[in-house]
Amino acid sequence: MRNAQPRGPRMTAANRPGAHIPVRGLLRMGLLGGVAGGLLLGGCAEFFTRDADRDVYHLIEKRQREALGATTDVRIDGPAARGSDPHSAPGDTAPYAFVPHRVGNTVPETFHRIPAETRPADGGLDGLTTIQPADAASGAGAASGPVAATRPAATNPATSVAESEPPPTPVVPAPATRPARPEMALHDVLAYAFRHSREFQSAKEQLYLAALDLTLERHMWTPRFFGEVSSLYTIQQSPVTDAKGNVTQEPDNTWDSVAKAGVRQKLPYGGEVVAQVINHLVRDVSNHITNGETGQGLITADIPLLRGAGKAAFESRYQAERNLIYAIRTFEGFRRNLVVNIAADYFNLQNMRQQIKNTEQSVQSFAFLADQTRALWGGGRRSVLDVQRADQERLVATNDRVDAIAAYETALDNFKLRIGMPVNTPIDVPMPTEPGIATSRPAAASTETEDAGLRMPAVNADEAIAAGLKYRLDLLNDLDAIGDAERGVNVAENNLLPDLHSTTSVAFNTRPDQAGVGHYDDEYGVYSTGLTLELPLDRVAERNALRKSQVTKTAAQRNYEESRHTVILQVRSAMRRVEQQQLGLQIQITNRDLALQRREAAKDQLDRGLIGNRDLVEAEDALLAARNRLAAAQAALNLAVLQFRRDTGTLRVGDDGKWIVGPVSSGIEARVGDRAATVRERTEAQTLPPHPAP
Repeated sequence: MRNAQPRGPRMTAANRPGAHIPVRGLLRMGLLGGVAGGLLLGGCAEFFTRDADRDVYHLIEKRQREALGATTDVRIDGPAARGSDPHSAPGDTAPYAFVPHRVGNTVPETFHRIPAETRPADGGLDGLTTIQPADAASGAGAASGPVAATRPAATNPATSVAESEPPPTPVVPAPATRPARPEMALHDVLAYAFRHSREFQSAKEQLYLAALDLTLERHMWTPRFFGEVSSLYTIQQSPVTDAKGNVTQEPDNTWDSVAKAGVRQKLPYGGEVVAQVINHLVRDVSNHITNGETGQGLITADIPLLRGAGKAAFESRYQAERNLIYAIRTFEGFRRNLVVNIAADYFNLQNMRQQIKNTEQSVQSFAFLADQTRALWGGGRRSVLDVQRADQERLVATNDRVDAIAAYETALDNFKLRIGMPVNTPIDVPMPTEPGIATSRPAAASTETEDAGLRMPAVNADEAIAAGLKYRLDLLNDLDAIGDAERGVNVAENNLLPDLHSTTSVAFNTRPDQAGVGHYDDEYGVYSTGLTLELPLDRVAERNALRKSQVTKTAAQRNYEESRHTVILQVRSAMRRVEQQQLGLQIQITNRDLALQRREAAKDQLDRGLIGNRDLVEAEDALLAARNRLAAAQAALNLAVLQFRRDTGTLRVGDDGKWIVGPVSSGIEARVGDRAATVRERTEAQTLPPHPAP
């Protein structure tokens, strides 16, 4: 009978003496795998970006409909992200340079040029136009240069020499001319700002990040897969004794690999369950045999029974979900404030442009007065002082026009910068519709959509306050903060409980006498369960946390009460402001009409020789001031109405920049929700010229 031989590992293709794994093959496979992995990772960034955008935009749209009843475009990959001006695109940003974008100590050669003398020399002004009297003398007896008016010699000995000499004609700069520029209506400006404004883009990005945080929190409560592979290759020399007793050093190389894969799930009322499979392989590379190959399936559960159990375990999810609602409300509130602020700048530009028109009319009136006074002086009916006064008023009016144009252009550049438009883009705001005389129909009677949002709704104070308390988004955030504080108290009370955990595990192992990762046997299974109790002997930190949460709750209640009264104050103040501006507009219309009548009366009396030109000069100045105040009152009223709608929470503006008035029906919700695609398909080429080169 043969002696029983010890049973060794099974002979397979992997552990036969002739089988081996070449080192060159391993290196080649590793190199190819690294290259393939690098190429794969190179294309993963775009995939993950699109995946994140899909989750975030879907989440925001859903929550907008639930929290606001309508959706707006919140995509962050629009023109504002890429930049509105192609000439401002950064070149090489040099992210890895130690000293990026070096600047030398020299300046351009053009800055060393000495400018030509721009001050006019005596006897003439280059590039300026000399304004002549309407009835200036001409002919052989006329003086060279500016034509001078003449008058008969004074017969009164008391008349000074200056009275008999012709007063010099002032030289007035010619008005600058520029080509007509396209005008943008307010809704076009708002639509442009929604797509290009940098501050609005930052607000959208903050909303995006809030939703992105929620996607991670939601992911933490779903089954999460994990896997890991580790390998350890050991090279060493081991002593080997041959049959003759000689000891030599032979290579004894081993390859130890562990692979694990599994899934974990957080439970909504506390605890976590983990299921995983672990495989272990040990191979003697020198002798080309497998020394060990085992596997284990493991399921573990750790569940709290007191502290950390119940709704307290789900607190992070509750807060993350509500944080997105707060971010959506904050974003919409910022959006409405942006509308009001941009509209305020827009109305101010209209006011400034109206002032330019008013100063131009004043220049024309004073120019006519100066010519008329000079002609009357030539006939002996006016004094030199009257002529000088008229000329001086014309110069002052011309200078006011220059100042008004410069102020308008500067304000317009700042406005373009705010809405995200390149400052060298030629645009204008339209002239405001100047209210007519007192008998004309009020401008507020217009039924155009453009004016719908600028009309004061017929509501009383109680209705306005009720709307503000219901629709103000910042007030709703303060109200919901009380609920957050109440949950904080509940969590703090839960943390006072003892720690009692239940742990359970089930392990299925492979047979130790049989190599292979799939040979599981229930005879080698291990089942365990237990309880762990921590006695609550030290709860000072938890006590303090409880008291802080209680203080936070009372502070939240107090903050909401103050916010509620603040909303009431703002609504009442907004209503008073609208009433004030409505009365102010009617007063300024009457003031403008009286100023017109005063000027006409002064002209009539001046023509009949009953008064000097001083009264007409004062009447022209009063008319200019009245027109400017009327333009300012009209802009102030429009702004006051928008501020009232904002303060009552009833301001609604679509992505196309147009007012949404009336109840928001489901059809309007769908229309507003689809505006994102509509706005992205539109191009500003229909209303704006191409961006000029810098």
